[in-house]
Amino acid sequence: MAGITQVLSQSENFPKVPGDQPWSVVDVAGPSSYTAITPADPIVTGGQQLAQSVFGLNTNIVFACSMGSDNGQYTVNVYHETFVPGQPTTGGLVLQWIVAATGAEASGNLSARTVRLLVIGRN
Repeated sequence: MAGITQVLSQSENFPKVPGDQPWSVVDVAGPSSYTAITPADPIVTGGQQLAQSVFGLNTNIVFACSMGSDNGQYTVNVYHETFVPGQPTTGGLVLQWIVAATGAEASGNLSARTVRLLVIGRN
C-alpha cells in the first residue's frame, strides 16, 4: 500500500462501526461575503472558515463531508484548516463553495444558500 498513511487507522482503530465515535450533522448557511480560497501552509485562507465548536463536538475532527446546497446551485469542498497526514485536525474546517453548473469557485453573497455537513470527531 504505497502512499497510504496508516497512523490514523491505527490510532482510531479503524475500521469500526458507525456511531462508535461522536458524529455531528450540521446545516451551515453560506457567508454574506465569500472570498476564494488561497492555498497556504499550514493554514488555508479564504473560503468559509468554521471553528470546531460550530459542530458541537468537544473533540478534534477526524473526517468531514458535505452534501450539495439546498437548491442544487453549489457544491462544497471541505478542507481541514490545518492538515497533518495520519492525524485528526486540531483546527476547524474551511468550506470552498463551487458553482455546480460551471465548476468555478463561487463569489459574493452566499447567505441565502445552505449546505449540510457530516462531521466525525475523535473519541
